[in-house]
This record gives sequence, C-alpha cells and structure tokens, in this order.
Amino acid sequence: MDQRQQNNETAPDAGGAGTGTLGFEIRHRTVNRRQPNTVTDTARRLFNNAALLPSMIRKPRLIGLWLTTARRAQIALGLALLVLVFATPPALSVVSDRLYPPVFERQNVFERLFEGRRTEANPLREVRYRQFLTGVWILGLSPFLVLLLQHIPVSVRLGRDEAQRLIKSAEQLATTDPERSARLYQSAQGLMLDAEHARASASDPTQIISRAGSPAKTPTRVGTDNRYRVDSAIGSGGMGVVYAGTDTLLKRPVALKQLFSHLVDDTEHSERFRQEALALASLTHPHIVTIYDLIEHNGHFWIIMELLTGGSLADLISSQGGLPIKRCVEITCAIAGGLDYAHERGIVHRDIKPMNVLFSSDGEPKLTDFGNAKLSESVVHTREGLMMGSPAFMSPEQVDGSPIDLRTDIYSLGITLYQMLTGNVPFEGELSSLLAQHVNKPPRPPSELNPTVSAQLDTVLLTMLAKLPSDRYQSCKETIAALLAATA
Repeated sequence: MDQRQQNNETAPDAGGAGTGTLGFEIRHRTVNRRQPNTVTDTARRLFNNAALLPSMIRKPRLIGLWLTTARRAQIALGLALLVLVFATPPALSVVSDRLYPPVFERQNVFERLFEGRRTEANPLREVRYRQFLTGVWILGLSPFLVLLLQHIPVSVRLGRDEAQRLIKSAEQLATTDPERSARLYQSAQGLMLDAEHARASASDPTQIISRAGSPAKTPTRVGTDNRYRVDSAIGSGGMGVVYAGTDTLLKRPVALKQLFSHLVDDTEHSERFRQEALALASLTHPHIVTIYDLIEHNGHFWIIMELLTGGSLADLISSQGGLPIKRCVEITCAIAGGLDYAHERGIVHRDIKPMNVLFSSDGEPKLTDFGNAKLSESVVHTREGLMMGSPAFMSPEQVDGSPIDLRTDIYSLGITLYQMLTGNVPFEGELSSLLAQHVNKPPRPPSELNPTVSAQLDTVLLTMLAKLPSDRYQSCKETIAALLAATA
C-alpha cells in the first residue's frame, strides 16, 4: 500500500454525471510520477486522455467546450485541410504517374504497322493513388487528433471553472428561486466529469442544500382531496425542493419533497425518486426519517415525510467545529443503529455524511436521503462507470469501482465521526487528489487534531477507516460495541 501511494496518483477529473444527490461518474487510472519525455510516456498520456472520451460523450456541453477551445488543434486541422485538399492530390497524381506509367496495349503486327503503338492507363495506378491518398490523409490529420487528445485535461479544467461560476450564481438564487437554482446546478454538472463536485460550493465541497426563506412557485395543496398544504421551501438539492407543510387530515406538520419538473420525464431520476420512497417506507426506526406517503400531483412526484426542525449535523459542525466526544459517540451510535436496521433489510445507504443527518426538535439524530441507496431488489441499476456518493465521504471501494456492501457505510460513518471529533474531514484537496487519498493515504489519528480523543477511540475510528473492507468492523453492531467500549 505504501509503495502504491508513493508511485501512483489518480489522474485528473474524469467520469460522467449523476444528478442531485445521486452521485457522480468517474473513470480511474493511475499514472507514474516520473516524467521522462519518451514516446512511451507520451503515448500513455494520450491513451489516458482518450479513456475519458466515453464519459465526455455523455456531456455535450463539455464536448462543445473541448472542441471550441482547442486552438492548436484547430490550427493544425486548418493547415492539414489546406495541404490535403489543394496540394496533396496533384502531388500524388504526379508521383503515381511516375511510379505506374501507362502500359502498351496488346496489338498485332498490322495494328502496329498502320496505327503505331497505343498505350493505356496502368490498372495499378488508380488503386495505388487512392491508397496513397488515404494514407496521407491519415498522417495529415494525426497531428490534429494528437493535439485534440492533449487538450482534454485543459477542457476539463475550463469546464470546472465555468461550472464553479454557475454554482456561485445558483447559490445566490437558491433562496429566491430554487427551481432556477437547480437548473444552474444541472448546467454546471454538464460541464464537469464529476457531478457531485460540480454541486459543491467553495465553503462546503461535499454538498449544496440551500436554505430557502421564501416560497417557490408550487401548488399550495397536493394529494387526494388536497390533503397536504404546502407552506414554505426549506431546502433544495439537485433532485428537488423540500417544503414544510401540513397534513390537514391528521393535523400534523410534514416535509414534502418534490422532484424537479425538468427531471420528471427522466426515467432514471424518477425511478430513483421512487426508490428513495420505497427504501424509506420499508424502514421504521427511531433514527431513520419516517415516510408517510408517495403521491403524484399534476405530473410531479412528491414524498411526504416527517418534518425535522433541528437542523443538520453539517450545520452543527459548521457552527461549533469539533463536538464533545460523548455527543459524537451518541450521534454515531444512533446513526449506526439505523444503518444496522437498514442493512438487515438489504439496504446500503451509500451516501453517509453530516448533511444527511438531521435532528428532530428534541435533538434526536435521524438518517435521511436514501436516493443513493442500494436495494437488494431494485429496478434502478447503476450505469457502468457511474459511482454513487460524495467524494469527501466515499469509501475506497466506491472510488475504484469495486463491489460494495454494508462496510461501505461503516467507512463513510467513520469519516463523519472524524469530522465531528476534529471539525475537519481526514482527506481534502482537488478531486483527483481527494480520491487518491481515500485509496492510498492513511488518515491522521484524530487525537493529533483533538488531544482529548483517547488512544482507544483512535483505534476504533482508524478501524472504521481501514482501506480494505475486510479490515473494518463487519457490521454496525460491532462498530457500536467498539465505540461504547472505547468511551466507557
């Protein structure tokens, strides 16, 4: 593992898009750190760049940016076309005539005497001319193709910069126009190979869920007999807007999550929205948000669920930094209990992070957002190369595309605990560096950042963050027991 860390690094951003909290798409490759200028290394870099093309094809805006900003490739193409169209055909014609001159026709003696020798075109001349022309066109366009491949990392970087500009605009509109804000996030995702990273702000690179203070354009009531009253928007993400509302039949407050209108016709997103409802509906646990209903109103899907008014764990960490150890362990054990309940029913969350832990009015933590969940029986299948999760909290097996199971959630829960204890995640940096650290770099013991963390708790947390799933705790029950023993 140490040797791998020293010799390899994950290459620049790659992959394709997810939306909302669905995840992101990325291709993985490792490149050698040495930089000799050899033909082999140049070919390897070009091959690595070409490996990004299948993911880029799913990003038309990024493809357009790539083609329109590759200035050197454009110049090479222009020069090549001038030479190939105007100079090459006559030059090759002269060469072909010299190499394959006309041949004499077969004539009898009388024809030769009275008509002289007649010639005809060499039958190989036209064949060879076309072969030469094809070869010259291939050679002539090769510099253009090479320069175009070399420009891929540059276009990815330009796309990321433009996406960040769109994200800032989206953040400014999030409180007044959640629908338009989401469209800007979608546009940003179309310019980046990592959709989750595109949705991240400079202050919180793991997730954007904006707090909205004013109502969005939405029906005032939804459901059969207008049962649910929609009051005000309280949050928005990549898949939809969350509103505070009221169940007028049972006279209780509810949260209403609406799938964005521009995603309604997207089969995959609609099915994932349904999947979240199905996952939550099958789980009844004190530390998992409760779902009440799934409805369709005027072509829009809505999830009706428990309204949690205590804020998120991300908000708590942001305002307080590191939390008291006792509270950290209480929250972690509570969420681990909810996860254990889900795991026993064949559901892996795949996106554990502070933003997805909300508190009730009395401070009880509850796990939310099962839009990324892996169900034992699901009609939605993750596309090849599509990886689910948030980069800062993603397990090594999610990064390298290996099969995942409940131990993935234990790793992400460990990252969450680490952030609660220290105020920081263990790994930070640009996307490529961040993902490489999950796979290769051992985390600093949390006691180095928070001296009140005991050696026993260090051991438990580092076990949760083991690179190999087999080296972690094998269930959330084991994790809870270890945490309680370390803090007894």
